[in-house]
Amino acid sequence: MVLEVGVVPLGKDIYDFSGRDKLGKIGEAVCQEYLKTWSCVKNIENVRNNKEYQKKDIDIVMTLNDNQEVTVEVKTDSYISGNMFYETISDDVKNEIGCFEKTEADFIFYYFINPQYRKAYVFNTEYLRDWVHKHKDEFTLKRVFNYSYCSWGYAFPLDRFEKDLEDSLTIVDLSCVEDIEEFEEEARKFWDKSKKEKSKNKKV
Repeated sequence: MVLEVGVVPLGKDIYDFSGRDKLGKIGEAVCQEYLKTWSCVKNIENVRNNKEYQKKDIDIVMTLNDNQEVTVEVKTDSYISGNMFYETISDDVKNEIGCFEKTEADFIFYYFINPQYRKAYVFNTEYLRDWVHKHKDEFTLKRVFNYSYCSWGYAFPLDRFEKDLEDSLTIVDLSCVEDIEEFEEEARKFWDKSKKEKSKNKKV
Protein backbone atom coordinates (compact mmCIF):
# COMPACT_ATOMS: atom_id res chain seq x y z
CA MET A 1 0.00 0.00 0.00
CA VAL A 2 1.37 3.41 -1.00
CA LEU A 3 0.67 6.29 1.38
CA GLU A 4 -0.56 9.32 -0.53
CA VAL A 5 -0.42 12.08 2.05
CA GLY A 6 -2.53 15.18 1.48
CA VAL A 7 -5.22 16.98 3.45
CA VAL A 8 -8.72 15.61 2.95
CA PRO A 9 -11.93 17.27 4.28
CA LEU A 10 -13.26 14.50 6.51
CA GLY A 11 -14.28 16.88 9.29
CA LYS A 12 -13.23 16.94 12.93
CA ASP A 13 -14.74 14.46 15.37
CA ILE A 14 -15.76 15.19 18.93
CA TYR A 15 -14.08 12.72 21.26
CA ASP A 16 -15.08 11.35 24.66
CA PHE A 17 -12.08 10.51 26.84
CA SER A 18 -14.07 9.48 29.92
CA GLY A 19 -14.14 5.98 31.36
CA ARG A 20 -11.51 3.28 31.40
CA ASP A 21 -8.47 3.16 29.14
CA LYS A 22 -8.40 6.92 28.73
CA LEU A 23 -4.88 6.95 27.32
CA GLY A 24 -5.83 4.42 24.68
CA LYS A 25 -8.81 6.54 23.62
CA ILE A 26 -6.58 9.58 23.25
CA GLY A 27 -4.15 7.60 21.12
CA GLU A 28 -6.98 6.43 18.88
CA ALA A 29 -8.22 10.00 18.49
CA VAL A 30 -4.79 11.22 17.43
CA CYS A 31 -4.50 8.30 15.02
CA GLN A 32 -7.88 9.16 13.48
CA GLU A 33 -6.97 12.82 13.06
CA TYR A 34 -3.67 11.85 11.44
CA LEU A 35 -5.28 9.37 9.04
CA LYS A 36 -7.46 12.20 7.78
CA THR A 37 -4.33 13.61 6.15
CA TRP A 38 -4.07 10.60 3.85
CA SER A 39 -5.50 11.57 0.48
CA CYS A 40 -6.31 7.91 -0.22
CA VAL A 41 -8.78 7.74 2.71
CA LYS A 42 -12.49 8.34 2.15
CA ASN A 43 -13.92 7.45 5.57
CA ILE A 44 -12.69 6.56 9.06
CA GLU A 45 -14.68 4.72 11.73
CA ASN A 46 -13.69 3.99 15.32
CA VAL A 47 -14.95 0.47 16.13
CA ARG A 48 -13.56 0.02 19.64
CA ASN A 49 -17.10 -0.49 21.03
CA ASN A 50 -18.09 -2.98 18.34
CA LYS A 51 -17.95 -6.47 19.90
CA GLU A 52 -17.08 -8.18 16.64
CA TYR A 53 -14.07 -5.95 16.13
CA GLN A 54 -13.12 -6.19 19.81
CA LYS A 55 -12.69 -9.94 19.35
CA LYS A 56 -10.26 -9.19 16.52
CA ASP A 57 -8.39 -6.44 18.43
CA ILE A 58 -9.22 -3.82 15.80
CA ASP A 59 -9.76 -0.17 16.77
CA ILE A 60 -10.23 1.67 13.47
CA VAL A 61 -11.63 0.81 10.05
CA MET A 62 -10.84 3.15 7.20
CA THR A 63 -12.33 3.03 3.73
CA LEU A 64 -10.07 4.03 0.87
CA ASN A 65 -11.12 5.87 -2.27
CA ASP A 66 -11.35 2.56 -4.14
CA ASN A 67 -13.71 1.27 -1.37
CA GLN A 68 -11.09 -1.09 0.02
CA GLU A 69 -11.30 -1.45 3.81
CA VAL A 70 -8.12 -1.24 5.87
CA THR A 71 -8.08 -2.06 9.60
CA VAL A 72 -5.85 -0.56 12.29
CA GLU A 73 -4.96 -1.48 15.87
CA VAL A 74 -3.68 1.45 17.97
CA LYS A 75 -1.19 1.07 20.81
CA THR A 76 -0.36 4.15 22.88
CA ASP A 77 2.89 4.36 24.84
CA SER A 78 3.81 7.23 27.17
CA TYR A 79 7.26 5.85 28.02
CA ILE A 80 10.13 6.92 25.77
CA SER A 81 13.02 4.47 26.01
CA GLY A 82 14.14 3.83 22.44
CA ASN A 83 12.33 0.49 22.58
CA MET A 84 8.89 -0.85 21.77
CA PHE A 85 7.40 -3.42 24.12
CA TYR A 86 5.97 -6.29 22.09
CA GLU A 87 3.53 -8.03 24.42
CA THR A 88 3.20 -11.77 23.83
CA ILE A 89 1.09 -12.53 26.94
CA SER A 90 -1.17 -9.76 28.24
CA ASP A 91 -2.43 -11.62 31.34
CA ASP A 92 -0.63 -14.71 32.60
CA VAL A 93 -3.41 -15.50 35.09
CA LYS A 94 -6.09 -15.68 32.40
CA ASN A 95 -3.53 -16.92 29.86
CA GLU A 96 -4.50 -14.20 27.37
CA ILE A 97 -2.15 -13.62 24.47
CA GLY A 98 -0.92 -10.11 23.72
CA CYS A 99 -2.64 -7.91 21.18
CA PHE A 100 0.32 -7.98 18.77
CA GLU A 101 -0.13 -11.74 18.47
CA LYS A 102 -3.92 -11.61 18.56
CA THR A 103 -4.88 -8.66 16.40
CA GLU A 104 -6.32 -9.25 12.95
CA ALA A 105 -5.72 -5.64 11.94
CA ASP A 106 -3.84 -4.91 8.73
CA PHE A 107 -1.69 -2.29 10.44
CA ILE A 108 -0.49 -1.49 13.96
CA PHE A 109 -0.22 2.20 14.79
CA TYR A 110 2.25 2.45 17.70
CA TYR A 111 2.03 5.97 19.08
CA PHE A 112 4.47 7.59 21.53
CA ILE A 113 2.26 10.23 23.13
CA ASN A 114 4.96 12.63 24.26
CA PRO A 115 5.28 16.31 23.24
CA GLN A 116 9.06 15.86 22.90
CA TYR A 117 8.65 12.97 20.46
CA ARG A 118 5.29 13.05 18.67
CA LYS A 119 6.01 10.03 16.52
CA ALA A 120 4.11 6.95 15.53
CA TYR A 121 5.39 3.77 13.95
CA VAL A 122 2.95 2.28 11.45
CA PHE A 123 3.70 -1.42 11.07
CA ASN A 124 2.35 -3.90 8.57
CA THR A 125 1.08 -6.44 11.12
CA GLU A 126 2.04 -9.52 9.12
CA TYR A 127 5.60 -8.34 8.47
CA LEU A 128 6.08 -7.23 12.09
CA ARG A 129 4.85 -10.53 13.48
CA ASP A 130 7.02 -12.53 11.08
CA TRP A 131 10.09 -10.50 12.09
CA VAL A 132 9.40 -11.04 15.80
CA HIS A 133 8.96 -14.79 15.44
CA LYS A 134 12.21 -14.98 13.50
CA HIS A 135 14.33 -12.80 15.83
CA LYS A 136 12.81 -13.03 19.32
CA ASP A 137 15.40 -15.56 20.50
CA GLU A 138 18.01 -12.81 20.16
CA PHE A 139 16.27 -10.91 22.99
CA THR A 140 15.31 -11.52 26.61
CA LEU A 141 11.72 -12.31 27.50
CA LYS A 142 10.61 -9.74 30.09
CA ARG A 143 7.90 -9.81 32.75
CA VAL A 144 5.86 -6.72 33.67
CA PHE A 145 4.12 -6.83 37.05
CA ASN A 146 0.56 -5.53 37.32
CA TYR A 147 -1.73 -5.57 40.35
CA SER A 148 -2.91 -9.17 40.14
CA TYR A 149 -1.18 -10.59 37.08
CA CYS A 150 1.88 -10.23 34.87
CA SER A 151 2.37 -9.41 31.22
CA TRP A 152 5.20 -10.91 29.18
CA GLY A 153 6.98 -9.68 26.12
CA TYR A 154 10.10 -8.29 24.49
CA ALA A 155 11.63 -4.80 24.40
CA PHE A 156 12.73 -4.42 20.79
CA PRO A 157 14.97 -1.47 19.81
CA LEU A 158 13.18 0.89 17.46
CA ASP A 159 16.32 1.44 15.40
CA ARG A 160 16.39 -2.29 14.68
CA PHE A 161 12.87 -2.07 13.27
CA GLU A 162 13.86 0.97 11.24
CA LYS A 163 16.70 -1.01 9.70
CA ASP A 164 15.14 -4.44 9.20
CA LEU A 165 11.58 -3.38 8.32
CA GLU A 166 12.49 -0.36 6.22
CA ASP A 167 10.31 -1.42 3.26
CA SER A 168 7.16 -2.08 5.31
CA LEU A 169 7.44 0.46 8.15
CA THR A 170 6.23 4.06 8.05
CA ILE A 171 7.37 6.52 10.73
CA VAL A 172 5.08 9.53 10.98
CA ASP A 173 5.49 12.93 12.58
CA LEU A 174 2.28 13.77 14.44
CA SER A 175 3.05 17.46 14.77
CA CYS A 176 0.80 17.93 11.75
CA VAL A 177 -2.27 16.80 13.71
CA GLU A 178 -4.62 19.68 14.39
CA ASP A 179 -4.81 20.54 18.11
CA ILE A 180 -2.11 18.00 19.00
CA GLU A 181 -1.32 20.05 22.11
CA GLU A 182 -4.89 19.55 23.37
CA PHE A 183 -4.62 15.79 22.99
CA GLU A 184 -1.30 15.83 24.86
CA GLU A 185 -2.81 17.94 27.62
CA GLU A 186 -5.57 15.34 28.06
CA ALA A 187 -2.89 12.66 28.27
CA ARG A 188 -0.97 14.70 30.85
CA LYS A 189 -4.05 14.68 33.11
CA PHE A 190 -3.99 10.90 32.86
CA TRP A 191 -0.31 10.75 33.79
CA ASP A 192 -0.82 13.03 36.79
CA LYS A 193 -3.73 10.89 38.00
CA SER A 194 -1.74 7.69 37.54
CA LYS A 195 1.21 9.09 39.49
CA LYS A 196 -1.07 10.08 42.38
CA GLU A 197 -2.70 6.64 42.43
CA LYS A 198 0.70 4.89 42.44
CA SER A 199 1.93 7.14 45.25
CA LYS A 200 -1.22 6.41 47.25
CA ASN A 201 -0.85 2.66 46.77
CA LYS A 202 2.75 2.78 48.00
CA LYS A 203 1.64 4.45 51.23
CA VAL A 204 -1.03 1.84 51.95
